[in-house]
Amino acid sequence: MNEEIFYLLGLYHTEGIGPLLGRKLLTHFGAAKALFQASAKELKMVEGIDHSRIAFIKKGFDTKVVEKTLQLIEKHKIKVHSLLSDTYPYRLKEISDAPCVLFSKGNADLNRARPVAIIGSRHNTAQGRQFTEELVQTLKAHHVFIISGLAYGIDIIAHRAAIAAGIPTLAVLAHGLDTIYPAAHLKTVDQMLQQDGGIISEYPPGTVLKKQNFPARNRIVAGMTDATIVIETDIKGGAMITAKLALNYNREVFALPGRYNDPRSGGCNYLIKTNIAQLITQGADIISFMNWEEDLKQKTTSLQTKLFDTISTAEQSLLGLISDKENIHIDELQIKSGLSNSGLANLLLQLEFMNLIISLPGKRYKLA
Repeated sequence: MNEEIFYLLGLYHTEGIGPLLGRKLLTHFGAAKALFQASAKELKMVEGIDHSRIAFIKKGFDTKVVEKTLQLIEKHKIKVHSLLSDTYPYRLKEISDAPCVLFSKGNADLNRARPVAIIGSRHNTAQGRQFTEELVQTLKAHHVFIISGLAYGIDIIAHRAAIAAGIPTLAVLAHGLDTIYPAAHLKTVDQMLQQDGGIISEYPPGTVLKKQNFPARNRIVAGMTDATIVIETDIKGGAMITAKLALNYNREVFALPGRYNDPRSGGCNYLIKTNIAQLITQGADIISFMNWEEDLKQKTTSLQTKLFDTISTAEQSLLGLISDKENIHIDELQIKSGLSNSGLANLLLQLEFMNLIISLPGKRYKLA
């Protein structure tokens, strides 16, 4: 572990310094180590840093606690992302109370295009489950990145639907990444990690779950995404906090309406009624509002124009077959192309060399 991570953890454990002041300090000094080495006079130049907080910084932090955290980070193969690093989610940097440090597991790119939060009640209806699963299937053609909170109900349904659809998905947790809560979702987390997804938290390993951590967690869900979709929620549900935060962060908010007398739709109906959320009844509504269909057409046209100038007719035909689906098995390609085993294998190899297609487990292929 590098020295900067040691001091980032120290900043986290410094009394009196929360995300707002921590951000100001990090931005001003450019590194966690530098702020701890700064003089009282230099610290006082940072807005919001008064004599009491200078005293907290000068008092320092418990190095034994930090060293124990470092051991857990190494043991559980946890990645550390400073607010100042390139791996930190750039969308999250836009909110004033973004955490100074994030912890993650997995190979998820935290700056992927089209991150979408799908959230809702822990006590979903059959209709809520069906809509969530159909929504994820509709969105997968637009290369979204599904983010949620791993909770029972809509959250875990969204994660599992993403896994089934081959879409990367990320869970934002309200505790340290050395444990998983709920424990019943551990298998799902393993599947997420195997599929370019992951888990993330602002809490260092060793941090136990506390009820008050959930509202703070929600700001990360809202801040990391371009759009927040609320499927079902009570008027006082946690998803309501996330939706309102997303609105304050200038993110798009969508909600599925429900029966006027169903408590599990009360929150969604309120979000729509008060113009916090756009009303949706199908995934196509989100695609249209976000203008993703037009973006996809423009990118496809541009890609096709560029590729068809440089590859053979046979390669063009094969690419067309692969592009018709999210991914396709080699047997189906052979049937549709009419090529011999060796001819097909040769063309697929050439397209891979040109970084135009990707080979997936199980002899499946998709466009790069």
